[in-house]
Amino acid sequence: AWQGRISGCQLGKPVELLSMMQGHEALTEYLQRAGALPLRDYVPLIEGTLPARFAPASCRGRLTRSEPDDDINYTVLALLLLEEHGLALETEHVARAWLRYLPASAVFTAERAAYVT
Repeated sequence: AWQGRISGCQLGKPVELLSMMQGHEALTEYLQRAGALPLRDYVPLIEGTLPARFAPASCRGRLTRSEPDDDINYTVLALLLLEEHGLALETEHVARAWLRYLPASAVFTAERAAYVT
């Protein structure tokens, strides 16, 4: 399961911002330009594009390791919390762990809104 989680995050990393910022059509257009539809491998790099700017190391042929990813951070933090608190886990434990282990600059979208409040 862990390997699948890491692989899935790395597969989507190059196009995550593209789809969030420009929408599904931009994602489809990118994959068509790259000759990657249907997607059966890691995303190819097209120079001068959003994926090339923000996640080039996660593109096909460039992967040497798992790149840092907020979704992986949440998974690790959840495991840590369950190991530490088990069924006694409470919202307060999660809040304290976020403040201790997740700097505000490491969270995005809905998580950033929750962090600020």
